[in-house]
Amino acid sequence: MYRIYCGRNIGSRLGVTESQFETWLSQSVTPVFPGFSIQEIVGYWNGQREKSYVLEISTDNRAGVDEVANSYLETFSQDSVMVADVTEKTEFLVREQVFS
Repeated sequence: MYRIYCGRNIGSRLGVTESQFETWLSQSVTPVFPGFSIQEIVGYWNGQREKSYVLEISTDNRAGVDEVANSYLETFSQDSVMVADVTEKTEFLVREQVFS
């Protein structure tokens, strides 16, 4: 499982529109990964709040993940794109409950 964090700012302004993102998905992501999930989030880059998307892809194709991340980086003139490999370990931390 991988997560690709795609910031929408170009420089200090919102630059990637929803329509541009959808076009990029259909041209650059769907041909490599026909199934994935997207979340809209707010992130921070260089201390600035930034609307972002997270693509979550269940795959063992790391080369494809890097291809998609590099495509976003180049297409939208990004400083960086974060790729997280989240396959190692996922767990819940549960608060211990005391019953009387």
